[in-house]
Parts: sequence; structure tokens; C-alpha cells
Amino acid sequence: MAERQRVLMLTGASRGIGHATVKTFSDNGWRVLTISRQPFDARCPWEGGAKNHVQLDLSDMALVQAEMPRLRDIVGDGLDALINNAAVSPKRPDGGKINALEMGYADWLHIFNVNFFACLALVQGLRAPLEAARTGGGFRPRRRAGERGFPRGDRHRHPVARHRGDRRTRHPVAPSGQIEGGR
Repeated sequence: MAERQRVLMLTGASRGIGHATVKTFSDNGWRVLTISRQPFDARCPWEGGAKNHVQLDLSDMALVQAEMPRLRDIVGDGLDALINNAAVSPKRPDGGKINALEMGYADWLHIFNVNFFACLALVQGLRAPLEAARTGGGFRPRRRAGERGFPRGDRHRHPVARHRGDRRTRHPVAPSGQIEGGR
């Protein structure tokens, strides 16, 4: 019996780190499903790129929910990994930093939808294929090491928690293929 090809879903795959992540996983034999607000670029060099791409604006939660049946159809029977690489960083029109007092509710909602709520909706909506793969997991923002997230001693065993005290470490939602009950 042939081994099942592992499947990764990656948001924010159209450029930069997302683009490099897709190439790395694809080169290692994974089927990579990409989500981006941009259409698929034919210059992207990985196998099955156009047919495994979904153009979706993650800031529109109603649209994310409406696309969930289509995403489940594309994923199929098992989803081994879900990586949320999509993110919005607030900037002024001139590209400079913007502070919290200069932003309105609509700006905050846009940022939190893309950076957090869309990922949560994907994990919830794709729970069955994540469980079916028994190795799947999503990623969610996690508190820094030593703050109610995991014991201080564990931070040295978690490679993502070692990045120069980064307060925005990411921690698997389902480290042992478990959606609930995982550490």
C-alpha cells in the first residue's frame, strides 16, 4: 500500500517567508495548499501550485466561513499541518509605524481578523481533517515562555520559545496529533 502524501495548508504564501516555506515543503514531497489574497502567480515553481491555491481575503471572516466547505473539499481526508503565515502589520500611508492611539476600530478588526481570528476559524473548520491525519496541528500565538503557557523549564526544549525572548512565540495547537488534550 502506497504511503499517503502529507498535506500542508499555508496562509500568506504569495511572497517572502510563505513563498520559501511552500517551496521547502513541496521539494520534500508534501502537497502544499496555499491561501493568499493574491491570485496564484504562474512563476511560482512548485508542483500543483495553481490547482492547490485558494485566493481568499482572511480579513473578511464571513468570506472565510463561506469558503470552509470548499477548503474541506480541497484538503480531502487528512491535513497534516496548518501554518498561519498571513499577517498584517499596521503602517501609515507613507510606510511609517503607526501607534495604537492612531488606529480606529475597523483597523484593529482588520488586523486581528488576519493575524488571529482567521487562523482560529481555519483550525475549527478543518478540525476533522486535522484529526484524521493524526499528525496535524495549527499554530496560534502563545504567551511567552514561563507565563502560564508552559512551565519555565520547558522553554529550553521548545525551539520556537528560544528566539531571543520573543514574546510572540508560536506554539502548536495540536502537538501530538491531538486537537484537544494536547499540551
